[in-house]
Amino acid sequence: MPLAPSASAGSAAAEPAGHLSRTVKSAASIVYDPGMKWRCYSVSDETAGSNYGNDSRDCGKIVHPNRVNADCTWFGYTSPRGVECPAWRFVTYNWGQDSLRAYPGYDHQVQGDSGAPLTLVLQNNSRGPRDTAGQTQNCELKEVAVSHEYVGSSSSGRPTAAPTTSPTAR
Repeated sequence: MPLAPSASAGSAAAEPAGHLSRTVKSAASIVYDPGMKWRCYSVSDETAGSNYGNDSRDCGKIVHPNRVNADCTWFGYTSPRGVECPAWRFVTYNWGQDSLRAYPGYDHQVQGDSGAPLTLVLQNNSRGPRDTAGQTQNCELKEVAVSHEYVGSSSSGRPTAAPTTSPTAR
């Protein structure tokens, strides 16, 4: 994103001494995957540090060099630009892969047509699991989230981990 000094002499006189006014100009969005609309994602278990459930069928439609990162070989997608990271992820905390679509456990679904805003459904079934003594434990720390991927950083949306939740993100 190029930065160019402002050429307006009149505005420079109104600024405090030593202040340089700048105008930001950009031909492309700094958000290179604006919205969940392509199936280019993975499912990650942050507790164990593992990734599974990768779907890269629409990754070729997201054209942006910032997705290129040799550290994402685990995702399994390589474009003419090189190895690329997923555009977004379902992220789980304290849910193992063996708890997917189980009770207690969690679920995730992607609904809608590629290229249109997708509906993401996350479900956390942590209500009522029993401990080893057979006592009901309703307050376990379990969480599911959606995270946008930006190489070197990320932006997450995490629904509150209530005992049975089914948030929908668009």
